[in-house]
Amino acid sequence: MTGLLLLWACGGDTSGAPGGGNTSCEAISAETVPIERTALFRYLSCGAYRSLAAESGAHPSAGPHGALVRVRLNAALDRSLADGNAEHPAGSAAIKEIFDEQSMPAGWSVMVKTEADSDRGRGWYWYETFSPADGRAVASGQGASVCTGCHSAGADFVQTAYPLR
Repeated sequence: MTGLLLLWACGGDTSGAPGGGNTSCEAISAETVPIERTALFRYLSCGAYRSLAAESGAHPSAGPHGALVRVRLNAALDRSLADGNAEHPAGSAAIKEIFDEQSMPAGWSVMVKTEADSDRGRGWYWYETFSPADGRAVASGQGASVCTGCHSAGADFVQTAYPLR
């Protein structure tokens, strides 16, 4: 997917979004994943990420992210992985949709590279919620140690198998 995709309406009610009332989803960029928690939750709730490159379907999680997961990559990370880069550019992002045992949405895990240097994970913004109704985060922040511990085993903190299957 190239260029900037704008979503003019998502059809969803994000009234449960932190800090918000009934908000619309107009003009949310699919490629630019927000790193402010409220904006990120709105982006996820609206489904702006659904046009990103994705695995073909949900599969059992190999980590602590729930029963079933499906990874999506923005163009910057997709290109970098395709090129076999050891380090990914700032702006690279991965979104992991989390599903329960009945394949119902259960949350999201997000990583966004915010700096050119990963700096032992501190150059990445991390977010995870198992609360799709209100976005209460179990992790949210730059260099979140609960995330970097496991992700340090990946190439520049990315553990997603590539090419996406």
